[in-house]
Amino acid sequence: MHLKSETFLRVPLESARVELKERLRIGGEIEIKLKLMLAESQFEKHEEAYYIWSNYNKSLLGKKIFTDRTISDEYSFSSIEVVSIRGVNEFEKRRNRVIERIRNEMKFLRSVISQLEFYDEQLEPKTGGGHEVSNNKKVFIVHGRDELAKYKVSDFLSKRSLEPLILHELPGRGRTVIEKIEEHSEVGFAIILITPDDVGTLQEEFKTIGVTSLKPRARQNVILELGYFIAKLGRENVAVLLSGEVEKPSDIDGIIYISLSDRGWETDIIKELNSAGYNVRV
Repeated sequence: MHLKSETFLRVPLESARVELKERLRIGGEIEIKLKLMLAESQFEKHEEAYYIWSNYNKSLLGKKIFTDRTISDEYSFSSIEVVSIRGVNEFEKRRNRVIERIRNEMKFLRSVISQLEFYDEQLEPKTGGGHEVSNNKKVFIVHGRDELAKYKVSDFLSKRSLEPLILHELPGRGRTVIEKIEEHSEVGFAIILITPDDVGTLQEEFKTIGVTSLKPRARQNVILELGYFIAKLGRENVAVLLSGEVEKPSDIDGIIYISLSDRGWETDIIKELNSAGYNVRV
């Protein structure tokens, strides 16, 4: 990685360090899953997770952390060093190639972290109070345990020059979860990912039918944060993305529900973002 005098930090140094360390953690998780994977049928899912992770890193470096794309472009070349990959069959070679790319890209990210202190900060002025700001680029993503769905939505926003805010990627500084949400909730729009991470049913149904009455539903923290953003932003500035067969939250009318399995979910989200005052191209 080469230092360039015209490149500055767009965010505070410590924030950049925290975000990049979180990207390393996620990359490490993907690498472990690939190494432990035995069934070839699982490969495409983990390979897609890698590409989403890698593309997000490029956007993070080029659009959020640094003032130009110099570092992002260098990151793109960091995995090209992959030359000879060993494996007893084609599947193992493909898997090992992805693992090697992850390792090279993580090595580059560590190099970036080690040199952050040599870049001056050139912070953008903060927008005024309230979430109705015409140049607002931030979109909060609330999610459960479906990492692939989270990466997919985050990558989709980043590619359109928007700034996805994901709770666990934000600096903690000893605050509670709700305090972190409150600090970073000055956004114009929130996307809530409802994924089948839990199961539940009415007590009466469970007593009568048993385990067959259990239905897939989102985790409780996701529903709590959905309610928070409805109150904070208004129902018209919140969209719910449904993944697979999952129970919709009850007693919440006027919310936009979009199926993540539909091919046109990106177009629907863009439509809602533009309606909320963003300027997003298809």
